[in-house]
Amino acid sequence: MKIRTRYAVYSLIASAIPLGLVVVVLLAFSKRELDGIEARQIESSMRQVQNHIAAIEQDVLSKLRIASRDIEWTKLLLKKDSDGEIDQLALIEKATEYRDILGLSYVDIISGDSSSRLLARSGDYANFGIKVLRPGLGSEVPDTGVIGIWFMAVGAESVPCLLASVPLKHGGERIACIQGGINIEERYVAELANIVGGGAVFAIAGQSWITSGDPDLTPENIFDGRLRTVTVHPNSLIDEEKVALHIVFPESDARRLLERSLWLYSLVALAGVLLSGAIGYFSARRLTVPLNELVDAAEKISEGRFERRIIWFAKDELGKLVDGFNTMFDRLKRSQEKLVQSEKVAAWNQMARKVAHEIRNPLTPIRICAEDLKRSYDAKDPEFADILNGSVETISSEISRLNRITTEFSQFARLPSPELKPTDIRRTIGDALRIYGDKIRENRLKVKFPQEEIIVDLDSDLISQVFVNLVKNGFEASGDDGIVEVGLIKGKLIAKIHIDDNGPGVSDDAVDKLFTPHFTTKREGSGLGLVIAYRIAFDHGGRIRYEKRKPKGARFVVVLPLSGRKGVASDEEKDSDS
Repeated sequence: MKIRTRYAVYSLIASAIPLGLVVVVLLAFSKRELDGIEARQIESSMRQVQNHIAAIEQDVLSKLRIASRDIEWTKLLLKKDSDGEIDQLALIEKATEYRDILGLSYVDIISGDSSSRLLARSGDYANFGIKVLRPGLGSEVPDTGVIGIWFMAVGAESVPCLLASVPLKHGGERIACIQGGINIEERYVAELANIVGGGAVFAIAGQSWITSGDPDLTPENIFDGRLRTVTVHPNSLIDEEKVALHIVFPESDARRLLERSLWLYSLVALAGVLLSGAIGYFSARRLTVPLNELVDAAEKISEGRFERRIIWFAKDELGKLVDGFNTMFDRLKRSQEKLVQSEKVAAWNQMARKVAHEIRNPLTPIRICAEDLKRSYDAKDPEFADILNGSVETISSEISRLNRITTEFSQFARLPSPELKPTDIRRTIGDALRIYGDKIRENRLKVKFPQEEIIVDLDSDLISQVFVNLVKNGFEASGDDGIVEVGLIKGKLIAKIHIDDNGPGVSDDAVDKLFTPHFTTKREGSGLGLVIAYRIAFDHGGRIRYEKRKPKGARFVVVLPLSGRKGVASDEEKDSDS
């Protein structure tokens, strides 16, 4: 991973952690505060609901207390006809009158004895004498009265209602009870729902389910936790556990805002993280510009190319590093120039000694022939003609050898710089080996290329000399019946060309000297052929190496970088690893 990428990742992590913590803490704090606010709001609303219910209960009870003070009830209950019966019609009319005046749903007169008979019901002229359970589950109704939830028998149905009961007394004795109340209907429940701005449900003894009108207020939604519900148990004359008022609170605007804020906080945090990463990336990119230039310059220096110094105007730590590198660059460049000059002088000195040695070898027989001719001529030797012919032949041969030495030396000394062009190396090798057409037809030269193109930056004229020289060496080493094979392999980064022969190979002692000028294993060789080939490959950014074949033979491998690549040594290593 590159430095600027790592720097950007570190910036992302460094910004994501605090931003994430801020978002989490902010949301947790907001939720805690919101829960507290809603809890206080619910508590306040429930007090209002309970106060409203208590006010209605007190209102109903107060109305019955007012009605119980009417002396007319006593007169009607105590006045009896000849048969000992009370005037029930008058009681019904009186109860109906109070029902309408007080705005109640019912007003009943119940007998004060243990029979609890229905003596009169407002608006009901049929049900005389029906036994009605006294509210309070059989307990005595206190003088102040009692109120709670109750089921009122209306015809064949039982209707839930808020019922109050107050005793009617005469002379300190209870002669009857007046009871009345209001039906618990949707309107009544809706009033409770309006207080909290939500919904309300009365669930009574498993028989009645009265809602404020919202179709979503089903038992499933109430009891499975889908709705935010608070349950209370109002006053009941049945069983408090069987009467439940479920108050459903709506989702608050603050909670909806919090949910939206969660997305907003997340988006802001994400934007902050991305912005931090982008800033880190571009900052790292700016910081790594001199580093990349340092790396590029170092690679070029490792390849022996001293092209330019690095320019960096900032006077920071990177500026000091660049200044130090430029100082090292100048020193290395001067050292390289001195070294190159020294190597050139040493190489030419060595080459001069080699050439002098090679020239001295043919000069000795020429001198001997000249001296022999002089001596024979002075002695008037009768075989002078034969001696002359032999000497001329020897001198001509040695002069030819001298000419070959000077020609190869001149070729090596004047070897031009390659003009590299992207070229399919298969075609270059094929063109170079056309001079061996007869050997290809005799199947003594076997060429094997892959089907795909292999593009290499090369100088076709120069590189052809390499393959011609190596193939010629292969045939010379393997003899008249020798076979030479040329193969081409494409790697990911390099191209490998191997030239194999079935000759005796190269001895272990001679392997290290193969590419040394004027070293040769052939009797008439100049020792410059492989040196020239290696020099051409080197100028192409390539290498030539020798490998021993088994059971016998030699292999020369030419390694060249593919088009756009440089530095064969490292590329070959990477290619072999992959």
